[in-house]
Amino acid sequence: MTLSAPVMWLLLRLEVPDPARERVQVARFRAPAIPSRHDSERPARLAQRLCISASPQPATPAGVPRRLLRSRLLENRRRAAAAGNGDGRLNQPYHQHQMGISVPSGQSSSPRYSVGQESIFQAALTCFYRHGYHGTSVRDIAKASGTTAAAMYHYYGSKQDLLVDVIERFMQQSIEVTSTAIAQAKDDPAAQLFAAARSHVLWNASDVVSSFVVNSEIRSLEPDNRRYNIAQRDKLQRLFDAAVERGATEGAFATPWPREASRAVVTMCTAVATWYRSGGKLSPEQIADHYGAMALSLVGARPEVIPT
Repeated sequence: MTLSAPVMWLLLRLEVPDPARERVQVARFRAPAIPSRHDSERPARLAQRLCISASPQPATPAGVPRRLLRSRLLENRRRAAAAGNGDGRLNQPYHQHQMGISVPSGQSSSPRYSVGQESIFQAALTCFYRHGYHGTSVRDIAKASGTTAAAMYHYYGSKQDLLVDVIERFMQQSIEVTSTAIAQAKDDPAAQLFAAARSHVLWNASDVVSSFVVNSEIRSLEPDNRRYNIAQRDKLQRLFDAAVERGATEGAFATPWPREASRAVVTMCTAVATWYRSGGKLSPEQIADHYGAMALSLVGARPEVIPT
């Protein structure tokens, strides 16, 4: 059988591979190589391959896992905050506000963070508020802060460490603000409870973004971090408990359930951040006064001590 010229040409093209054509096809469809997270290259070289800028990382002592070092760092910060020596970051007030909240004396109204770290912190806070912790990636935080992922890892070991900082920072200052309000009130359970409720409302209304993240993302904390956060919350709750239990013991409050009533007061005051928006009919101070009066009513205070 005689084959036509076009058929012969087609068979030759199919049977005899063209090396040059194969090289072009392979180069066209080969995906760029992405280094493994276990790549043995140094961080700076790895970052260069990924087209990001890497900041120098602190050296890790031989034989000590980086995760253990981070946990030690967090523990040292917690101890500094508990000691109240004013040197730990957690002891610093969260931000400057103009709502009449008394801040412990001797402390700056701005956190002792570098400009770079503060921008990353605020970007993460905004992203957590808008998208949730699990809906936010490290790249999202880097983009929102105008930095790189490497810059975030220069200050924080992980996204979890950032969430811990956001929550601890707000909670520690909540405790300090409430303690100061109680200390400045008269030595009377009704006055102390009113001051505590009022200051707690003002504090949460002064930063609804942080309050929302702190109270909604506790579910995203790892077990050890969650236990510490619960300890902080318990410490804040005990401030209210002391005033309510004293009032119940002295007969100033009629509630038969002082612990439950105290918990209801804290929950009520914290929840202001879920609905409060500036520009409403009532100012934050008016809302705080109303909630202070409702707190006294809830624990069964005598009518004459409840502001009207």
